[in-house]
Amino acid sequence: MAFQQHQSPNILVAESDCMGQCGAGPTVKVMPGNTWYCRVTPGDVSRIVEEHLRKGELVRDLLHPRFHPPEEFSVQDS
Repeated sequence: MAFQQHQSPNILVAESDCMGQCGAGPTVKVMPGNTWYCRVTPGDVSRIVEEHLRKGELVRDLLHPRFHPPEEFSVQDS
C-alpha cells in the first residue's frame, strides 16, 4: 500500500473493506473531513500526503465528484 510509508504519529493509514465506490476506485477517504479521492494511483499518493495531509489543501483534480460536486468549488475558490 503506497500510503504506508507516510504513516506517522499524525497520520494513520488503514485498509478498509468495501466502501461501495468500486466504480471510482481505487479510492482514498481522509478523516476527519470525510474527503474522498477517486481513481488514485501510486503517483498521486505523495500529492495527497503533501497537499492535503500536511498543508490542509484539497487535491481538487482527484476529488470524488459524487461527494464533492464541482459546483462546490467556484473560480473564486481557486
